[in-house]
Amino acid sequence: MKQQYIFLSSIALLLVAALSSCGTQKTVSTPSHADTLATAAPLHANTSPVVPNKELVSIAEAAEAVSNPDALAAVAKKYGYKVINGYGIYRLDSYDKMYYRNCLPAKSLGKGMYADTPQPTKRGTSSYIALGQSVIIGVFNSAAYQNLVDQVKGLGYTLVEQGYEDRYTNGTVDIYCYAARKTVRLEKAVN
Repeated sequence: MKQQYIFLSSIALLLVAALSSCGTQKTVSTPSHADTLATAAPLHANTSPVVPNKELVSIAEAAEAVSNPDALAAVAKKYGYKVINGYGIYRLDSYDKMYYRNCLPAKSLGKGMYADTPQPTKRGTSSYIALGQSVIIGVFNSAAYQNLVDQVKGLGYTLVEQGYEDRYTNGTVDIYCYAARKTVRLEKAVN
């Protein structure tokens, strides 16, 4: 009985020692006013000219479509895009029009609902343009996406916010570049 008591008390003592030695000290510091002003200042974009990809709608043409959505139909026809009116992505979003090139529409779930955005085919540069409250250009290869981002910077848009979507603006149009899905979303500027 005494051995069992000594054994249990030594295990309890070891457990207490192990738990008390595992903690680390964390220090929290608040940024000074000068630090917050430095991070809040917009970063200026590169304004060197960029040649747009010949197989995709350019950022300048898409920015025009933000204020005049009817102009996008002529531009999409010029690049050979096909169109689906009333394209909804199940439980996610719905668009007035979905333009796609070198893509196949996702599986139809009926009544204008689809499982996803259009999916790429093996030939050519695959892309889609979703027109709703905003204009979304989606591509499927990194070089095409990087060309779109370079166009944004080359047109003089200013980087305002960096995060999972980098936000650029020129005062009238906000552009959100989302690298994970290789999409560029354009919408009227939030003032």
